[in-house]
Amino acid sequence: MKVKKIQRSLLTKNLLPDIIIERTFYNLPKVLQQLYREKKSQGLQLSIGLDTDLGFYLLKKDSFHSVELLWWENRFFARKVSVA
Repeated sequence: MKVKKIQRSLLTKNLLPDIIIERTFYNLPKVLQQLYREKKSQGLQLSIGLDTDLGFYLLKKDSFHSVELLWWENRFFARKVSVA
């Protein structure tokens, strides 16, 4: 299985502002909408990003230096994604 390495700085650079997320929320993929609501209700600090390879993605911010990629749209791009 090929692992696609993605730099943390690239993921955090492509985040959408909250105002864009609020205004276009219902245009996002349904799976992303559902997961975002579910995780947000748990009190997690989340961000949505947009990348040319990954498509839309959901990012959980654990701390300033730690992020976790929870979901990405383009599953055919890479079977496994590693955040470096």
